Amino acid sequence: MPLRAFRVAYDGTGYHGFQRQPDVSTVEDAIFDALRALEVLDPDADKPAGYAAAGRTDA
Repeated sequence: MPLRAFRVAYDGTGYHGFQRQPDVSTVEDAIFDALRALEVLDPDADKPAGYAAAGRTDA
């Protein structure tokens, strides 16, 4: 599978943080749902192989 990199900026209003959590909507869930809809992510995969996320919250 080809290597892909994404830079994501988002307004977190309406989400419960970035990292996936049970029973609440998160930014990470929305990203994975979009990748599955684009058929870029295996629908049976919990997360993409080699997946990593990093972020900063300071100004």
